Amino acid sequence: MMALRRYGEQIQKKTIVKYQFKMSHEIIMKTNLCDICIVKTPSALDKIKQIHQIVDYEKGETLNVIQGNYEITIVISQKYIDSLKEILISEKILNVQKHLVSLTIGLSKEFLSTPGILALATRKLSWNNINIFESISTMTELIFIVAEKDAVKAYNTFQEMIREHIEYYQH
Repeated sequence: MMALRRYGEQIQKKTIVKYQFKMSHEIIMKTNLCDICIVKTPSALDKIKQIHQIVDYEKGETLNVIQGNYEITIVISQKYIDSLKEILISEKILNVQKHLVSLTIGLSKEFLSTPGILALATRKLSWNNINIFESISTMTELIFIVAEKDAVKAYNTFQEMIREHIEYYQH
């Protein structure tokens, strides 16, 4: 029993991320999103241009296009799902997931060179039994797409992570 406790203490020390970046105290949540995954083809890539034209960015609407080697995932406001399916009519749709939410955390650009930040966020969500449909990052944003049913729990998880970050900086 003592050996397990000592081992647990060692693991806990190793999992502490040394924060070398700034984290925004704000979490942006967007609701009513859907996630559509299609096979990546030259014609699908051409249709992405059409998809960009239907979204009203000035109203804060969401569109994320993630290209893998063989697939393209589109995260978009759910109100556009019918228009999107119409644009993609001749493409092979692999999956459609509705009732999603995005949670965005703002970070300083040092986030890119700080090991463990993505692992910290995904681990916290995992420990709270929250499934991640997509994770998207830019130079200063970390975005997670989760189910609507997990939105409040994910939000509270990130609030706790921000509090821990603030406490770390105050010491």
